[in-house]
Amino acid sequence: MTRPALIPHKLPSHKSDSMLKDDTSQPPLKKRQRFMSTDESLFPSVRHAHGHRVPLTRPNFVPPPPTATAHDSVFINIAGCKPVILPCHGNMPLFHGNVVDVVVSPLFLDCFKLPQLMPPVLDSLGILGAPNLSVETMALISVQYLGQLGTRVPSREELDAAFLKARQETGPRDRAMQPQPPQFVTVAPAQLPWLAKTAAATSHGRVKVIVPQVSLAEGMNEAMRQISDTHPITKKPLYFVIIHVSRQRGTEFCVVVAGPIQARMLLESRFSIPECFKEISYQIITGKVHLLHTHFKRNSTENVDHDVLLDEFSNALKKNVFLPFNGKKEDKIAENLATSMTPHSVQNTTPEEFKLHPVQIAVAMKVLSQVCAIADSDQLALDLGRFSKVDLLIITAPSLVLHQQTIERVAQSGLLVDLGLEENSTVKAAEKYVMRCDKAPDTQTKFENFVSRVKAYPYTLFVLIQDQAHIDINRHSFGAQPLGLADRYINCQEVLKSANVLTLQVTPTPYVLQTKKSRLPPQNEIYMPTCVNQMTNVPPPEKVYFGLQDYIKTTEWTGRLPLLRYDPAFEQAADTLLEAYPRLYSLIIRTYLLIRQYTSALMSLSGIKGTKQETTTEAYNMLADMVNLPMKNSYGKGCMVLLRIPSIQLALLAHERLRSVRDKLGLQYRFDVLLSSMTTEFSLDDHFLSRLQSWHGRDKTWQPKTYEDLADLPCIMILSGQHTAGETWPKSLRYCDLRLVNCGVLDRTTVEQEIGLVCQYIDIENIHKAVTVCELSEEEDSDTDDTEGEEGEPEASIPTVPDMSSKTQSTPMSTLEMHLKAPVDIPLRDPEPSHRIPAMSSVTDPSQVKVEDQTSESSEDKNTFADSPPPVLRIDWKLGTDEDGDEEEDTSGMDMKRLQGTPPVILVSKAAMCVLKPDAHHSADRLTYFNLPATRDTVWVSAVHPSLQPSMSNEMRSLFYRQWMEPKNYHYDYERKVENTTQPHHPRRLLLCGPHQVGKTGAFLHFARVLSRMLIRLKEERSEERRVGKECRSRWSPYH
Repeated sequence: MTRPALIPHKLPSHKSDSMLKDDTSQPPLKKRQRFMSTDESLFPSVRHAHGHRVPLTRPNFVPPPPTATAHDSVFINIAGCKPVILPCHGNMPLFHGNVVDVVVSPLFLDCFKLPQLMPPVLDSLGILGAPNLSVETMALISVQYLGQLGTRVPSREELDAAFLKARQETGPRDRAMQPQPPQFVTVAPAQLPWLAKTAAATSHGRVKVIVPQVSLAEGMNEAMRQISDTHPITKKPLYFVIIHVSRQRGTEFCVVVAGPIQARMLLESRFSIPECFKEISYQIITGKVHLLHTHFKRNSTENVDHDVLLDEFSNALKKNVFLPFNGKKEDKIAENLATSMTPHSVQNTTPEEFKLHPVQIAVAMKVLSQVCAIADSDQLALDLGRFSKVDLLIITAPSLVLHQQTIERVAQSGLLVDLGLEENSTVKAAEKYVMRCDKAPDTQTKFENFVSRVKAYPYTLFVLIQDQAHIDINRHSFGAQPLGLADRYINCQEVLKSANVLTLQVTPTPYVLQTKKSRLPPQNEIYMPTCVNQMTNVPPPEKVYFGLQDYIKTTEWTGRLPLLRYDPAFEQAADTLLEAYPRLYSLIIRTYLLIRQYTSALMSLSGIKGTKQETTTEAYNMLADMVNLPMKNSYGKGCMVLLRIPSIQLALLAHERLRSVRDKLGLQYRFDVLLSSMTTEFSLDDHFLSRLQSWHGRDKTWQPKTYEDLADLPCIMILSGQHTAGETWPKSLRYCDLRLVNCGVLDRTTVEQEIGLVCQYIDIENIHKAVTVCELSEEEDSDTDDTEGEEGEPEASIPTVPDMSSKTQSTPMSTLEMHLKAPVDIPLRDPEPSHRIPAMSSVTDPSQVKVEDQTSESSEDKNTFADSPPPVLRIDWKLGTDEDGDEEEDTSGMDMKRLQGTPPVILVSKAAMCVLKPDAHHSADRLTYFNLPATRDTVWVSAVHPSLQPSMSNEMRSLFYRQWMEPKNYHYDYERKVENTTQPHHPRRLLLCGPHQVGKTGAFLHFARVLSRMLIRLKEERSEERRVGKECRSRWSPYH
């Protein structure tokens, strides 16, 4: 089968990539000046329905070929959203007209290729003996898939799963029987058109099948005509399926995605991250964001203009500001008095000591055991007997915060003194052994010194540790902006061929390193669990891990809002704007809308009437907690709101806007607005810096360098950048807003990376004892009901979890399961402040808690009691004021430590929520969190592949990715030859992976310590053996 021509060869200036990326390989502004003038007044135009002008004749218009007809070419002239053409089978026609108004995506091309697989692979897939699907059958399945898709975005993985399921159904049930292909496998081409129309009839108008008589181009012209029709009689379909059947060309068909939301998501998913940021930068420079400002100014109720209201409120304040802390939330004082206000000094300013947990010690010993296994293997790749000392170098991601955080960890651990590398364990001494993976001159100097030490000391075992190894996987290339710096360091010949260098890669998402061409041996992968088995005489840990799976399980809560949720009101408003402005980038629209809702919430909290209706409940409650919490204590402590904006350009605009709104409202002494990224340091206002110095007991020269240094600071932290580097966040982080991250196509690495920001250990004392209904007597039950009735509060269903202290309970329950199955003191705001759930006072006895080993996500699912109803949360504090100005209860006695021991609330986009928490009646082939694409840097080996199952262990998941995923052409493993080599993997390379914030840094630091102790012990044993041997020889000598 020939590959369809995406763009005609007669038009070299309009290739597939140019149509898909709008020539983003060049700087956007220069490209636009060359092909399209930004002054649209130079061209004849008409007024669009939404108010902007649409040129009639554009300078990038491509005339039709001289011999072109409607049967072999497609004329493009569309003013609205760009439709996306998905070629499926057959040759694509020629395009002319405004060809940049359509996008050709090869999303479904590989789905229709029939790969040649070996019989064992076919047997594992369950299709051994099953016939291949015909083109007509695949076309019919595609129509059925689009009809069942609803409003979601098409996915190649879902269509691959549908094809695989169809082949499995056609296979023989009994291996001894000959396969009897069902009737639908041999669908005649003449039957395909009316069968496709029959399948599309149940799609409620979302799919329309067009059957042209002459050619595929005729059907595409009809689809373009209906898409460009400005006055449709009925609602336009989301998908046009064009099927042409002829004896000469066979069956040809393609899909035209016309839905504005679906087409936009498919278009933006084809961009790489740098191309997305470049397009966003271009639209910001050319002033396209002003369209949204005009939209809200024209459509807002009573023509409310935020800028006018802010100026009026700022003038009314004169020189007064809101009280910074410790008072009534509506009080105002003079600005000079607010500047001179100092909080009470904190009594206990002792920093938390570096302490190893049992999990870290166990993992360090497991890594050491694997190193010994490498030394004992037949490859003779490592001789531990020749080494007497350990040296190390830690390579971190190009993050200033992570770099400083790792330096502090090394200094606090005392590792350098234990290894004999330094006399004192100070931050200055630790800086020599930690380097950022960037192009700074000192980074190159550190690595050159490391290589020189490797060559100079052959009897020293050097450990090269790469933290966050999944971030930079590009091949190294020189230039003004060099790529693949990690490849330059860990894959250089000095490291690969030196027998005294041991490489340890550390990552929470190892999927990009687990491919068919991976350098890592599968047996050298060590997985870090969240907890380990404890002996009966060992006290339980003080904290338990709360990770991604625990957040997902909170979505099953019915009595209270879950910790992981999305904002329906925000998503509905965003979809309306996306349909109204199809040419604006979706991240720009969502960012502008979210910042506007933040602005409306702050204005409403400041007392400006009529602005609360322009925000959502989630935004209002979130900012109300941040603004009002400093008024409840004399220290000025509060909570942090983390706002994740990947684009640095949009993050700069959001930071400037929120600071301007805060200052005009007089809240500049109540909370701070910070901006941070990997390569930039955050800066605080002077009064907030002095407040932090007072809390930490530091002098005036101290500056916060890590996010943990910002503990208890009331602020909005805007985090920008393509990746997050695994930095540790303070316990005062209460809300994490991820609604602007990957609202379209998702992958598993991104989901785990973004939600893993706030994964943490929570205090075990916050876990309440599980109570069963049978333990309550009738009198106690009636008394409880009467008490709840007198307070006038709704009844709360008590989860029926088996009692841990009961002797009849045979199945042990981990502390994590108790947390998920019992009420927890979690400070959450309810959309209805008047409804509260009564508290439960019974606290779990720590002596009854038993921690179990959970080495994988599947083990957590197996140990969970499925028949227990979801838990409920209780809220015993509320902040903020109602619109009527009614005072809420005083919470001046609130325990700040209890607040810091609970996990934050995460807000995600609707697309991410549909993947993390699919509907109860969703199809088995629908994408979920477990079968998401692993990463954007790898592709499937074949279109016929199985799906990842939730029950797979970490080892099985690694083997799955190694068999079915291969790196893309820019991956540093892409050019490796693994077929005909005797040693396909590097024997001295290990991988340590575990959940986010589970303690991997302490684990690999302790590994270096125990490795040094083992080498010292081996050296002492060799010395003792030589001494004993010398004595024996001298004793049996005839001259003795």
